[in-house]
Amino acid sequence: MITAGEIFECAMALIDELDEEGSAYSADTEIYARRAPSMISSLAEEARRIAGKRGEYGILDDLEDIVEDVDDSYAAGILPYGLAAALLHDENPASAGFLQTRYEEMRDWYADHAPAAEEQIEDIYGVYDW
Repeated sequence: MITAGEIFECAMALIDELDEEGSAYSADTEIYARRAPSMISSLAEEARRIAGKRGEYGILDDLEDIVEDVDDSYAAGILPYGLAAALLHDENPASAGFLQTRYEEMRDWYADHAPAAEEQIEDIYGVYDW
């Protein structure tokens, strides 16, 4: 299970906001940290819909919350790009555009390769005897 904080840390690395010790948490990133949980909630909901999952998940309250029902590889490898793009949208549109494009490429690839949902097929014509 991936936490919102782990996604946030990856996003901070992508936008070069780690401090000298490699930490994503500093005075410079405080505003990002406050905005991140709700943004991660939106991105996680998109990931769940791609995977065919439905439910009541709510908005994450803080960075220590676990991002539920999202594949770990998606959460760690794709969501940071979406988060980084959303955080930089106003501050650096060129970088945000690159990160958003990369996010969309990976998200679309994941959606194209996600396993299809299984469901019972209804034989409305009565052709099959099962």
